[in-house]
Amino acid sequence: MILPSVLFALSAAMVFGLNMHVQNKALDDTDQLTGAFLSVLAMAAAFWALSPLFVDFSWFRSQAVWLFAASGIVVPALGQVLQIASIRIVGPSISAAINGFLPVFAVLPAVLFLGEAFGAQATLGLAIMIGGVLYTTLFKGRIKRGWPLWALLIPLTAALVRGLSPVANKVGYAEVNSPFFATLIMSTVSTFVLALVLALRRTPARKPDSRKGTFWFAVSGLLNGFGILCVNLAVSYGDVSIVTPLMMASPVFALAFGAFVFKREVIGVNHVILVAAIVAGSVMIVMR
Repeated sequence: MILPSVLFALSAAMVFGLNMHVQNKALDDTDQLTGAFLSVLAMAAAFWALSPLFVDFSWFRSQAVWLFAASGIVVPALGQVLQIASIRIVGPSISAAINGFLPVFAVLPAVLFLGEAFGAQATLGLAIMIGGVLYTTLFKGRIKRGWPLWALLIPLTAALVRGLSPVANKVGYAEVNSPFFATLIMSTVSTFVLALVLALRRTPARKPDSRKGTFWFAVSGLLNGFGILCVNLAVSYGDVSIVTPLMMASPVFALAFGAFVFKREVIGVNHVILVAAIVAGSVMIVMR
């Protein structure tokens, strides 16, 4: 059932693209880590409120719950923490470029352990997509490096753990085929992980504006929760090796929202190259 998988994957990319702008607005009032915690807390609260409609509570006794919990440690909790550290140390351009390798870390285990097919055409399509991301993030200007080479392990680890999460969920669906339940467990575990990180950090947090910050973090959390649910739905219907490359379309949707809705972006040549690379690569992967 490739069509539902593609539609859910593109829906997730669109929601994540929109959420980039919502997060920017929300982060005007507090720091990134506190914002991530409040966002995940809102996500978990929404899924628990709806759980009586979609969850069979006997699922909590299954083995799949441990796979979904492992995904929750990673997405969005650990991935968010590593991404924040990466942006702070190596900068947003390098972080965005290396995050473009996320599909590779998902496709390889999907092919090796799940037996998914990924031939020459799909490989070329993925290479085109990654090339477009690298070009627009690294080669549009001179990158100045004031950090040690080992710091590249931070964004690489962020991409690795995010790439492995859909694979773990796919295995869990063999026992409990419920993307809603998977997202519920993921958001709950992520909330506890980020609460622990906040409790252990040494620098004080900026308190969010009670009227603006908390509201926008709640909106961001609901959008992020819906996006992750779409990813989980896409994986339940189709192959991880199709879903994760399509997630690279989120910068295209973010650009579109920024240019045509929020009026904050001016489309240039680099943007056109990025869109062309992602569209061409996506078509090659889907039509493999």
